[in-house]
Amino acid sequence: MTFDTRSNRTVQAKVGISYLGCEKARRNLEQENPGWDFEAVRRSAADAWRRALGAVTVAGDDAALQRTFYTALYHALLMPVDKTGENARWHSSEPYYDDFYAIWDTFRTSTPLLTLLRPSTETALVRSLVDIAEHDGFLPDARSGDCNGRTQGGSNADVVIADACAKELPGIDYPRALQAMRRDAELPPGGDERKHGRGGLSDYHAVGYVSTSFERSGSRTIEYAYDDWAIAQVAHKLGDEATYRQYLRNREIGETCGGPSPTMAPRDSSCRAAPTGPGWMPSRATTGRRRRSRRLPYCPPAAGTTSSMKAIPGSIRSTSRRT
Repeated sequence: MTFDTRSNRTVQAKVGISYLGCEKARRNLEQENPGWDFEAVRRSAADAWRRALGAVTVAGDDAALQRTFYTALYHALLMPVDKTGENARWHSSEPYYDDFYAIWDTFRTSTPLLTLLRPSTETALVRSLVDIAEHDGFLPDARSGDCNGRTQGGSNADVVIADACAKELPGIDYPRALQAMRRDAELPPGGDERKHGRGGLSDYHAVGYVSTSFERSGSRTIEYAYDDWAIAQVAHKLGDEATYRQYLRNREIGETCGGPSPTMAPRDSSCRAAPTGPGWMPSRATTGRRRRSRRLPYCPPAAGTTSSMKAIPGSIRSTSRRT
C-alpha cells in the first residue's frame, strides 16, 4: 500500500476493534470516531483522563510525589476493562467486564477505592461478576480473555460484593449476588480446583479447615473464613437471618484441632500437626493474656520459598467447635 504524500506528508489511519466480528468493528469505529480530526480525538481522550484523575486532589508542592500518585491512580483505573456489548460468550443485558487481574489482590486495594471514586463503575463491575457466575458457574478470582483465571487463596469476589452491599451501591440485585456467593461457598468446583471456586472445600465443610491434603491449606482456610464472614454480612443486610447465622458459624474456624503452641501450623485430615509447623497461633487479649481464639491452620513456607499467607482478617473475632 502506498500513499501520495507530495502535497501532504501526513497519513492518517483509524482502526475499529470488536470481539464479535469485522462488521461490529466497523460500526464501533463509525460510532466512536466518525471524523478525521486527530487533535479533537486527542483532546477528548485527555479530557476524559483528566476528569477521572481529578476525582482526587493532592495537596502540597512536591511534583515528583504527585506524578507518582497520579501514575498509580491511572494504572488502578486501567482494569477491569469494560467490554459491554462485546461479549463473545453469551448474550446478556448486564454489563460485561473482563481482565479482572486479579481479584485476590484488588479486592483489598483498588476495588474499595473504586467504590468511593467511581461508584457507578463499581456497580457495573459487581453486576458483571454476578452475571459471569451465572454463566460460568462460579465467581472469578481472576479472569482474562473471557475465561476465569485461576484462584489464589479464597473466593474474594465475595468480599467485593459485600463491600458494595455495605456501602449500599444502588442498582445491584443483591439477592441474586448472594446466590452466586453461596454457590462458591457450598459447591466444590471439581476438576481443576485452581480455576475458580474453592479448592479443598470438602475438608472445610467436614472438619472446619482445609487440611494439608490440599495445596495452600493455611491461606485457603483463613480466606474462606473471611469470605464466609462477607457472605454473612450480605445475608444480614438482606434480612436472611438463617443464612447469616449459618455463615457466621462457617467463618468461626473450628477448635477441634486446637493446641497450646503459640505458632501457626498446618493440620492433616486427622488433625495431626504437619511436620513443617509446630502448632497453632492463638491471639492475645488486650491484657496480654492468651485466649483460645483465632487458631488458624497455616503451613509456613519451606526454606527458600515465598509465603502465600494472607493477613489475618480482623473480623474473625473468635472460634467455636463446628457442629
